[in-house]
Amino acid sequence: ILGVGTGDLRDRFNHYFEKNKSKLEMQNRKYVHNQILTFLLTFGAILGTFCIFALFFPYFKNKKYKELLPTLFFVAFILYCLADNPFDRTQSTIFTIFFYSLLILNKNFNYDKPKIT
Repeated sequence: ILGVGTGDLRDRFNHYFEKNKSKLEMQNRKYVHNQILTFLLTFGAILGTFCIFALFFPYFKNKKYKELLPTLFFVAFILYCLADNPFDRTQSTIFTIFFYSLLILNKNFNYDKPKIT
């Protein structure tokens, strides 16, 4: 319920592999490939849910679901979060923050806004 913390997640995974006598070799023991699950494991149920909420809240508060380009980015980003950990790599983090702030957080970005009807 409290999570394992940001520095202990890999140690917990290794401990789990050792405890269950995993046949995987060390180089094949990887993180879980799901950012949302990583949030929940790292920060626990309360803070993990808050992190997930923090991703979704600006999208709905700024009513970006009515615009095509932010919606395409947001859907692609959420699908990417389900398949990998974008916040574990610097390049993915910078890419995500740039486009998230440009398309989702910015209320005054002036571009031809095709509407979703």
